[in-house]
Amino acid sequence: MQQFDGTRLSIIAQLIATAFAVSACGGGGGGSDSAVDSGASTSGNPVTVPSDSTDTQADNGGSTSTAGGGSASTPTKTTIAAAAPVAPSGVYSFLAYEKYAFTVSGTQLVRYGSGSTWIAKTVTNGGQCTNQYFGVDPAPATYKRCEVLVTTTAAAPVGTYTHLAYEKYPFSVTGTQIVRYGSGSTWISRSVTGSGQCTNQFFGKDPLPAVYKRCELLVQASSAPAPSPAPAPAPAARPPQHRRRP
Repeated sequence: MQQFDGTRLSIIAQLIATAFAVSACGGGGGGSDSAVDSGASTSGNPVTVPSDSTDTQADNGGSTSTAGGGSASTPTKTTIAAAAPVAPSGVYSFLAYEKYAFTVSGTQLVRYGSGSTWIAKTVTNGGQCTNQYFGVDPAPATYKRCEVLVTTTAAAPVGTYTHLAYEKYPFSVTGTQIVRYGSGSTWISRSVTGSGQCTNQFFGKDPLPAVYKRCELLVQASSAPAPSPAPAPAPAARPPQHRRRP
């Protein structure tokens, strides 16, 4: 009899323990629902709820809240830079290759580009041979350079010249001088101060293609020859004289 009572008590104890376990599982599920309703994350991290301050920010030009919780940017005005002016036609002298700095004397017109595509900018003292400095890339995917506008190249004046340098070599002069570039009877000239390059780029064009050229310094310009004196008029012919017979 005592053994039977002990067995019955053991079964009752197991039933009570099972009931407590089921009750504990049901309570945990309710706690999870409560966490979601209160705005908390089920992972334990807080969920940010947009406040009314977002609307105030939108009125002041800020961002507005969207249904997905993100923000939509307010449209802003886009400023488009004015197109750089096209380089005027003329004779230019090399200054620098792309990505390098350059200097000029005073205020000069400098062009930037390559081949037949150029833009121009007025430069004082110096600048940068870059897309950023000129405001636009005039020839994408092309290696560019900067050149300064010089005086239009004229035919070399007649006079006495002395050798300075052969083609592709530098030269120097004292002060400002007239230098001609070419060969034979074909020459162009320009005013040079201090130094220069005996090249097509420095003089602005090739005066004699496929011919090896040189640079010469004007030593003394020839003056215009004096006009020849007019020939003396021929003496007038005397009329024949007839003698009277006695």
